[in-house]
Amino acid sequence: MAEAIMLNLGAAIGRQHAHDVVYDAAQSAFVDGRPFAELLAADPRITAHLDEKAITALLDPTAYTGLCAEMARDAATRARATAAEIAAAA
Repeated sequence: MAEAIMLNLGAAIGRQHAHDVVYDAAQSAFVDGRPFAELLAADPRITAHLDEKAITALLDPTAYTGLCAEMARDAATRARATAAEIAAAA
């Protein structure tokens, strides 16, 4: 879910800087074992642009599906086409 934070933050501070800030938090979470959301909410480079509520919302995986729906529709279309080819060959 770091990507959702980075993209949102990037609109305010630039993509590369947002990447660096979020990367720092992710590395700290890995090393220190602290929750990622906690580290993001404690970083003034982030909280100058995102409050805790926004951070929590951006980290909600159910709200961030990206291209999943489009990919699922494409896969279903391909599956239907393959099924029709198999049926026609039988």
